[in-house]
Amino acid sequence: MFLKKYNQLSIDSQQVQAAANVLDVTEFRLFELAYRDWFGTLGQEGELEKLYMLYWFTGLAPSWVRHYSRQVMSLSSQIGHEARSGTALPLRSTFHTITLGCLAM
Repeated sequence: MFLKKYNQLSIDSQQVQAAANVLDVTEFRLFELAYRDWFGTLGQEGELEKLYMLYWFTGLAPSWVRHYSRQVMSLSSQIGHEARSGTALPLRSTFHTITLGCLAM
């Protein structure tokens, strides 16, 4: 009843879900990572929960989450293209290093 089909989700929701899947994290964790990336500090859990619930009900992500999701997807497609072309970066590529560093925070 409350769940929409994936193709009926907003563009923001599709991007957030795709980026969370690439990083293998929850959408809420993606909000945390995006907040830290954008503002340079950890977000207050209560404030992040409010923003996440607003996103969950409306399908509209804050601009900093949208930006972070696009960055993740862009880097993911670049790495995927390099892997297909045979010029893949080493396993400890910049993307993996950044991702692992963010997840450790």
